[in-house]
Amino acid sequence: MSDVERYEYDEHVNALMIQNDVLNTAKLEDLEEGRAERRTIFLYLNS
Repeated sequence: MSDVERYEYDEHVNALMIQNDVLNTAKLEDLEEGRAERRTIFLYLNS
């Protein structure tokens, strides 16, 4: 693999890692939001 090919490969892998980070962060935020909503509904129904 030439230096240019290696650089392009590394940049591609970095882009994939960043994309996965963004998706995992969104998933985590969605889970946290869902928990907060369920907690609010639970407290409302049990008050």
